[in-house]
Amino acid sequence: MCNMDKRLLSMLNELQYSEEEITSLEKEANESINIDKYYVKNGELLKKLTMQMLEESVRKELQEGEKIECEILVEEGSLVNSKVIPNIFTAGATFYYYIVLTNTRLRIKSLDCYFKKINEYNVLISSIQAVSRHKKMKNVYGITIDNNYIQLGSTEHEQELKNIIEKLK
Repeated sequence: MCNMDKRLLSMLNELQYSEEEITSLEKEANESINIDKYYVKNGELLKKLTMQMLEESVRKELQEGEKIECEILVEEGSLVNSKVIPNIFTAGATFYYYIVLTNTRLRIKSLDCYFKKINEYNVLISSIQAVSRHKKMKNVYGITIDNNYIQLGSTEHEQELKNIIEKLK
């Protein structure tokens, strides 16, 4: 594969869709193969339902005096848009990170392309050593806890989380 093809594939994998684009794609899907419509409609519906369930479960597990400062669902752009291919090469891969920052701890749930929980981290804010970019992948950031690096996804929300964590420390 030439460099041009690799660059084009990389750009296609990074696509993100707005609500208007999804509506337009749904309209197109009505006139095309129904599998397109299935992924557009059911994918978004599944994401919203999963977010509601995650929010409810986190709220139930809050300790006394603990309050939520920030909730984010981070999509891994390079993987999210490839989920239309059956999970052939990405078994166990993280497609989404659900990140909840409370006044005392950071909770991270990593989810696969079907929104099934893969990993869960629950750490005290005081034990976070750093929020930083990945050494080898410039678009990825994470946190360092007890000299272990936990990847949190793309750099889109890095500054927001960094500021809130610094404020809470």
